[in-house]
Amino acid sequence: MARTAFGKILDGLMPAKKITLDERVLQRARISVLTLDERWNNLFAAIEKTPAIIKAEEALNNCVKEQARLTAESKDNQTDKKARLRRIMELTTEAFERENEAARAEITECEERVRAINAREPEIEREQGALAQKIKDSNVALLESAVAYLYVSMKKSQKRVAELDTMITDMRETLKDCISERELLDAAGTETYHFLHGLLGAAQIESLDEHYSLD
Repeated sequence: MARTAFGKILDGLMPAKKITLDERVLQRARISVLTLDERWNNLFAAIEKTPAIIKAEEALNNCVKEQARLTAESKDNQTDKKARLRRIMELTTEAFERENEAARAEITECEERVRAINAREPEIEREQGALAQKIKDSNVALLESAVAYLYVSMKKSQKRVAELDTMITDMRETLKDCISERELLDAAGTETYHFLHGLLGAAQIESLDEHYSLD
């Protein structure tokens, strides 16, 4: 990605001083995941990210992906469990009244799967709980890194703006002097030409214009 004008002035920034923020800052802003927030992405569409910010984003995104994976696993397990219980009911008559061994074997397999699902669900809930806290911590870590960087960036940009203001003021004064000098030279040239034209006449002036290549 090509560097923006603003991004170029951030070269050479010293590492930002560590700051500490409260996770309630994100709650008040109604932000659950920074990297999924439109305001965050719009901000960094114009500003280059530091390696620390990129690393913190990756850590947060990995947590979000794992959270989605666990949610999908839990949903799939519950769908599978319902199907297995339904299948057990369907096979009960065949297995026990008609003593069908194949049906009994399938019932046993379904029961084992249901027990496995029941055992896995509390594990998923614990993992999701730990992951939810990890996402909060990763959010705050990312925000802290970004805020420190952005404040250093703003300080540097303010310094550059002041420098540009001085340059613009100097350029305006130079431009003003140039305009004044141009007007004086133009007026003097016009007055001189009129004088010579009146003194020497049109024919002589035309010859001299051609001789001196005067426009």
